[in-house]
Amino acid sequence: MGPEGTFKSSHPLATRATKAASYRAKYTPPRVPVILEHARSTHHPRLEIANTEFVCPSSLRLSEFMLNVRRKAMLPANIAVFLMVKGVLATPANTMGELYEQGRDEDGWMYVVWTEESTFGCV
Repeated sequence: MGPEGTFKSSHPLATRATKAASYRAKYTPPRVPVILEHARSTHHPRLEIANTEFVCPSSLRLSEFMLNVRRKAMLPANIAVFLMVKGVLATPANTMGELYEQGRDEDGWMYVVWTEESTFGCV
């Protein structure tokens, strides 16, 4: 369920590091390069997001990022979304910059794993 998912396995370290560094250098102030991956143990395989690469402002709150994930996946209201960084459930009040400082990978990306759960019974 960690960041060893599809992006890491399909792109060499040098390529990932170069791409993350170019995103950080392109924007002033630097933005956070994020890879969003769906947890392998999900109950809803149909809820996928086409774009998994994001470049977020450092000041963006995780709750706002989570709202964008919900929109892109077209999640119904009875499905709760959980985001994890380095295997730890992330606090929605944190900014992407704070999470990046704590959870960035050696390649310069921050890998966010998302999962969902039905909050009002079966879907």
